[in-house]
Order: sequence, then structure tokens, then C-alpha cells
Amino acid sequence: MARNKNPMCPKYCKVALKKVKVKKTEVDQCPKCEGVWFDTEGDEMLEVLRTGYGDAPDQVKKSWEYGGGHVKLGTPLDYNCPRCGSRLRAYDYLASEGGAFEIDGCPKGCGVWLDDGELDSAYQILRYFKPGELRPKKKQAKAGLFERILGFRTAR
Repeated sequence: MARNKNPMCPKYCKVALKKVKVKKTEVDQCPKCEGVWFDTEGDEMLEVLRTGYGDAPDQVKKSWEYGGGHVKLGTPLDYNCPRCGSRLRAYDYLASEGGAFEIDGCPKGCGVWLDDGELDSAYQILRYFKPGELRPKKKQAKAGLFERILGFRTAR
């Protein structure tokens, strides 16, 4: 799969994504709308969520909180993958307490896009698992996108 070396924000901000280092992990963030792109290679999202808000760099803290990003109302609701250009698909996920949030994922498996503030939603879901419940997942053909990105499953 061809990778875009200079990925642009999938939300039509018309700006290049900036590399942001979170401990040993590097993610791509839009400096305008403050959304974050997580590649499927590696455990980018899980590493950022494990780092937590308190230990995240200031740029990622801005993405963690709602309200910092600036996207014009009326912008198109379909976005393109910053890696391969495919149209991103929306995936809904539910927290165990009934809360829901939506992420945009590449149907070809390049990664997922979290809008401004959605890191907190993903973190809230992760909090429902006790440390002993998280383990590396085995390869599964039918694993959901969110499960594949986070790279874990609950112990059963």
C-alpha cells in the first residue's frame, strides 16, 4: 500500500499533519482542527491512551479536550485517508456505561482519525478495563476496527 509521505488533514483543513511525539510513539495531528491520525502499524492509539492526559505533550492535550479545533460548519462530512486517499468510514463504539462516540477509519486499514476531544472518549472506554483484563490480541479475521487499532481484547 502506497503511503503518503506528507499527509494532509482529512477534514479539508488544507494543512499538513504535524508529527507529535508522545513518549516513544509518534502520531500525526492537524494544527488547525486538532484531530489526530493513528496509523494501524504499531500501537499508536493504545500508547497515547496509556500515557494519559497528564503525561501527554501540550499539543496532544489540546486534542484531548473538546473545543480547541476550528472546523467551519458546513464542511463536507466525508473525509479521505491521509495515507492512501480512500474515503474514511464512520464507526460507532459504545462505552460500557452507555456512552457512545464515533471514529473515522480507513476501510483499507491504514488507521483511524479521532476528532478534537475524541481522545477523551477513547480513554474513558479504556478505563473500564482492569489492567489484568488487557492482553495482546491474537490475529482474528473478524476483529473490529477499534479492537485492531487498540490491539487488545478483554479476557473472557
